[in-house]
Amino acid sequence: MNTITPPASPFPRRHCADPQAWTAMIRPLRLFNPRRSFPDRALCDAYGHGLMRGDEPMDRLLDWMNEGGLATTRPLFVQALEHGIDSLSNPPQPLRAFFTVIDRQPTWLDERRMQRGAEAYAMMGGDVFFSARDFILMGGYLSSSINEVLYRAGGLKMGANRRIAETTDWYLKSMTPGAMSRFGDGFKATVHVRFVHALIRRRIQAQSDWASEVHGLPCNQTDMVATYLGGSWGAILGALLLGRLSVSYADVCDMLHLFRYNHWLMGVEDDFLSDDPREMAHRLANLVWTQPGPSDVCRQMAEALAQQPMEIDFASFTAWRRRWRRHTHLSRNRYFLGRQGMQRLGLSPSVLPWYPMLTSGPKAAYWLVQRFLRRSQARGALVRRGRAEQERLLDEVYGDQARHISPQNAGHALGRQSAS
Repeated sequence: MNTITPPASPFPRRHCADPQAWTAMIRPLRLFNPRRSFPDRALCDAYGHGLMRGDEPMDRLLDWMNEGGLATTRPLFVQALEHGIDSLSNPPQPLRAFFTVIDRQPTWLDERRMQRGAEAYAMMGGDVFFSARDFILMGGYLSSSINEVLYRAGGLKMGANRRIAETTDWYLKSMTPGAMSRFGDGFKATVHVRFVHALIRRRIQAQSDWASEVHGLPCNQTDMVATYLGGSWGAILGALLLGRLSVSYADVCDMLHLFRYNHWLMGVEDDFLSDDPREMAHRLANLVWTQPGPSDVCRQMAEALAQQPMEIDFASFTAWRRRWRRHTHLSRNRYFLGRQGMQRLGLSPSVLPWYPMLTSGPKAAYWLVQRFLRRSQARGALVRRGRAEQERLLDEVYGDQARHISPQNAGHALGRQSAS
């Protein structure tokens, strides 16, 4: 690997602060572009500049909403989102300007590819969720700055089980065929999350102990790109490594196309978006390389995630199934993060990757057979079966909790705080 000396300016000090923390996660990504220069100086610099940028269209809208008072302006925003800007008799110009942006589909969008991408995401079944949880979410705790925002926004107090349930619910809503149409559930939920991100960015930046020279802006572009690349290509790659070979290369590209639109709508700048797997692997490898290492907050959140299976209310054999689920999650953590990653998060390095090592090979053979045995019927059957797995896992983590995604409710609470 080449080295980049972390610049003192103009980037926040977190930039390129601890590249050795990410060695295990970068290695499989580098296999997609072994001859490409790494680190990519221009790309790493772009990530450094992105630490000081938020979401300009939503931030401008929130400026106007705060000036008029959220109690007055937020209902207008919700009505425009739910029913369209033309449902308002005389929509204010800032509101119209924002919805003009998000109502106009980008020129690169292909709705047929989005449909096939949603089907392919269902075909990944529960393995894409296990990958997102045990590879991307746990691995993301190796970065201190992005998790400082989550901690300050109440991520630890909220509880790991609830956070996983709501994140899974949002992904499932967004990845359902038709959900990203203008009035689909995925479209509306994504814009609500974008609004809450802007509220959090404003509230945390105003805190006297927030150090922008260290962390950059809260909910900045680079951290949104990290969430995008990890939750899309990273989670898909992890599911493939777990043996879920139920999708083709074209399916992977279509899933990435759907994620590209989803995160364009979330406020990620277009220059950071792609649906090319090789390009996304290169971008993700460089991005994780620029991240800082873990802090005590990260280790607390990693431990909370490790204990999350002990909160699930299974229908039967609860105590035994909780312990089994916890051990299999930790085994996948070790598989993806390696011994060093486990140590840095305060998790037991003596855990062995026994579960994925025993199951990935047989699963890969099984899913390849399922995919090719009856080609004319396989896709529909794989979609139905995979979606049923995903719904079952979502039911497990929600249990008897209220089945909703709370960003909209969080928006009310954060709005009261920012207005006060």
